[in-house]
Amino acid sequence: MKKQLLLTLLLTFSILLTTNAPVFAQVDLFGEQEEEEEEPKVLNPYDDKYKANIEPEKIQGQSLLPNFIHFIGILRKPGADPDTLNFMVLTPGMVNGCLNIEQATVETRISGSSLYLDIVDGSIFPDNETVHYFHYECKPSTNKMQIDIALSKKKLMKDGIKKLVFKRDVGTFNDIFINVKENSVSLASSMRDFSSPDLPMKGEESTYWIHPENTLVLFSSDADLRDEETMKQVRALARKKGLTPLDEILPGYKPHYQNAHKLYAVDVEGHFTEKLPPPNGAFSFGAIEATELYFGADGPYDKPITKEVFARKPGLYE
Repeated sequence: MKKQLLLTLLLTFSILLTTNAPVFAQVDLFGEQEEEEEEPKVLNPYDDKYKANIEPEKIQGQSLLPNFIHFIGILRKPGADPDTLNFMVLTPGMVNGCLNIEQATVETRISGSSLYLDIVDGSIFPDNETVHYFHYECKPSTNKMQIDIALSKKKLMKDGIKKLVFKRDVGTFNDIFINVKENSVSLASSMRDFSSPDLPMKGEESTYWIHPENTLVLFSSDADLRDEETMKQVRALARKKGLTPLDEILPGYKPHYQNAHKLYAVDVEGHFTEKLPPPNGAFSFGAIEATELYFGADGPYDKPITKEVFARKPGLYE
C-alpha cells in the first residue's frame, strides 16, 4: 500500500514538471521578472530611411568667400531708369570651379526715416553632389557673391528716408546717411573701411550726381585736364561741337576728385548718339593745341604740338 502511494506521488510530480517546465523556468526566486534579451538589429547603411540621418547638416550662409566683409557702392548701369539708384553689395573675392551657388538676397523694411536692408547670406561651395566619372568634365565658371539693390529716388524722397541700414543676421554692418535730391544724392558712410568702391571715408560726404541722358566724358591720354589752360581748350572744343558742360546744366555740379582730369558734358542735340560705342569704348572727339618744352642746339624752346581728345559714356562707378 505504501509503495503504491509513493509511485502515484512520483508519477504526478513528473507530469507536473513536464507540463509546467516553462513556467517554473521563468520564476525568479527573489520576486523579480527577468526580461528576454532582444537580438541586435543590423543597420543597413544603404536603406533609404537611414540616408537622411547620415547626411551633413547644411548651414545657411556657409561659403568659400568671407561673409563678414561687404563693399557697398552705386552702379551707373547703362540704360537704367533715371529714377533708379542701383546700389551694389559685394563680397570681395572670386571662386573658380564646379560650384553650387545660392546667391544672397535682401529684404527691405522701413522704420521711421530709416530703410533697413536685411542681407540673407548666400553660399558658394564645390559641387560634391554630382558624381564625376573619369570621362565626365564639368564646366568651371568664375563666380562672386554680389547683391544688386534698386531703389526708387522718388519713393525715398516721398518716404523721407535719411538713412540706409545694412544688416546681416549678426547685426548692422554699415549705416549710410543719405540725402536725396532731384539731380544728386549725398552719401556719408558710418564705417571707415567702406570707401571702396566709391563711398567716402567715415565722416566725409560724397555726392553722386544723376547724369542727364547723352552725357559724355571727354578725356585725353596726352593732356592733363587738371591744368586750367588745358581745361579751357577742352571746354571750348566741347561747345564748338554742340556739347554743353555738365556744370552749366546742373547747378553746383562738381566731379569727384578722382575724375577731375575729365570733362563731363551733355550732347543736348544728340549729334553723337549714333557714334557712341559700347560701354568702356571711346572714339576720337577732336584735338587741342598745346606746347611742350624742348631742348635744342640753341637751348630750350616751346614746340607747338597737337593732343587728341577722346569721348565715351560714363563708366559704372562715375
